Amino acid sequence: MIFANQATARDIATIAFGRLAETKTTDSAIRDLAVKIAQNRTSVNNQLAAVAQNEGLSLPAAMDAEHQQQFVQLQSLNGPAFNRAWLDGQLQNQTMTIQAFQAEADGGSYAPFRDLAAQTLPGLLEDLRATQQLSLAR
Repeated sequence: MIFANQATARDIATIAFGRLAETKTTDSAIRDLAVKIAQNRTSVNNQLAAVAQNEGLSLPAAMDAEHQQQFVQLQSLNGPAFNRAWLDGQLQNQTMTIQAFQAEADGGSYAPFRDLAAQTLPGLLEDLRATQQLSLAR
């Protein structure tokens, strides 16, 4: 299942980026958002894993090379540069995640993943709105 593999890899990256922001930022609003997003994505990732396990599917256990490279770059930043790069990365990743989940919800061929995508979309959209608001405020 392409959707499940991509969603899991993106979730793993989002969780790692959120945990990095928890430790690197001094901005409490960014830290709070990072914690919330990481918690939300962990929950979705666990649900994806449960559906995959029921079907005997194996999902990625680590982020993909592109996200790993972005993670290394982000680790090297501090202060306002870190905050801006983290917010920009979140906006991009969240937008791509929403597109993938919307496509799965609209036309996925496997009902459990399609239903999970549809159920997850409101939370993804809420996280995106919060990230957009915070980005505009910074």
